Amino acid sequence: MNLWRGTGSTWRAAVLGAVLVTACDSATVPALPGPYDFRLAVYGTDGRARQRTFHWDRGAVVPVFVVDAQPGADDLRRALEGAVRAWRSAAVFGEVRLRETTDLGEARAVLRWHDATGVLSTPMTCLGPVTGAASTLGCLNDPRDALRTWPRRDGEPSQVIYRVVIRRTDDRELLDRLVIHEMGHVLGILSHSPDPSDIMWAGPDLPPAPTARDRSTLRSLYQTPVDLPVESASPGQ
Repeated sequence: MNLWRGTGSTWRAAVLGAVLVTACDSATVPALPGPYDFRLAVYGTDGRARQRTFHWDRGAVVPVFVVDAQPGADDLRRALEGAVRAWRSAAVFGEVRLRETTDLGEARAVLRWHDATGVLSTPMTCLGPVTGAASTLGCLNDPRDALRTWPRRDGEPSQVIYRVVIRRTDDRELLDRLVIHEMGHVLGILSHSPDPSDIMWAGPDLPPAPTARDRSTLRSLYQTPVDLPVESASPGQ
């Protein structure tokens, strides 16, 4: 199964699960460079990797909950606001949007510092370390053919698909770029660009915003059928 890790690392296989077509557009829209691969390699029980695609419904607005019972939560919230703007500009055809929510019950992703107490429980099928500057973690079901929702510590029903963890830093510019990168994973870009000039590159020195190639990749992603759906988990699982 796959465990998803963000900037400063790569998506790697783990024993326990974590995690092109064209369309006719206006002639006034300039051509974008070719996309990079956005799919996730999911390892089955036979050890074979299968490339899977996940994205939200086209035109969806994805709510992100910031864990605020922690020092520095305002810094995370400010960085998320920047990521919302950056990906809104990148989704030039209205493919998808992000927004902050203060309602954990509607959240599809949770953002927190690595050393803060989380609002999600950590079952073995979702557990993963933060080994780089940041990580975006998801869970797979037992057949490894669907994503599971993250269970909440309070036992209430959850819609959360991604837990985003940022290693604490006082570098605001770095924080902004890390959060933009991780929100790219939340939107469905589940692999990394091979080009260090792109925001979805896996290494350090990220650019300040998604590039034309990042935009092209997001566009291609949302024109590709999903074959990694979401499977809801029972409360407390």
